[in-house]
Amino acid sequence: MTTIAATEIASIVDGKPLADAPGGTLTSTNPANTSETVAEVRLGDASTFVEAARAARAAQRAWAAVPAPARGRVIANVGRIVEANKEALSRLVTREVGKPYAESLGEVQEIIDTCDFFVGEGRRLYGQTVPSEMPDKQLFTFRMPVGVAAIITAGNFPVAVPAWYLVPAILCGNAVVWKPAEYSPALGDAMAKLFHAGGVPGGVLNVVQAEGAATFEGLERALSERLVDKVGFTGSSAVGSKIGELTGRHTQSPCLELGGKNPMVVMDDADVDL
Repeated sequence: MTTIAATEIASIVDGKPLADAPGGTLTSTNPANTSETVAEVRLGDASTFVEAARAARAAQRAWAAVPAPARGRVIANVGRIVEANKEALSRLVTREVGKPYAESLGEVQEIIDTCDFFVGEGRRLYGQTVPSEMPDKQLFTFRMPVGVAAIITAGNFPVAVPAWYLVPAILCGNAVVWKPAEYSPALGDAMAKLFHAGGVPGGVLNVVQAEGAATFEGLERALSERLVDKVGFTGSSAVGSKIGELTGRHTQSPCLELGGKNPMVVMDDADVDL
């Protein structure tokens, strides 16, 4: 069993925790019992994000050279390790973000299901052969990794939504810099440890624990240095519009999942217990 809970955590860059706290410190508490500390966090700053992007860039080429079916086996290992730690990770979801335990179990199951689904993609990254108008010529297309992906996620689904980004990105041969929500840092740390325990190399998955402003500055610098090839963001429409504008300046098309569009009306005849 992998130990996933931590009382003191930091950004993980190239498989190593950040030694200091250039971005200050943060205390993650249990929202149902604010006197209970879940984790003490050493925050990074914009330079930490750039350093993580450099580490990802350095690791990505070797990871892309690993055959896709072998990368799929790594993702399969991650799924089995998460499955073995399902109850422990679910309890941490409940402790850090306050979800009912039954819902936390369902969210962690989504990580397992995502790993199971994408394992097969390791053998389905098909290209195409295309007829040529010229004699003695053959045309082929290949599916190639994008490169380095910067992933920024919200805390309402602190492990399921990141898995939807991380699993396919890593399986397809990309390296990742992931910034979890400020109020779910212990879960970000736990996810990284589980992925690394499954065989994902340290530089292929880097986790930056930082505040939003520092993250945006770091992303801006990393894009300017051509260290990031794709940005994925789940969060508010206001921040998403800024990220869209930033990536547009670098002729990139981000993945943006923004705002809330799932209102619920509870009627008088509702089964409240259900």
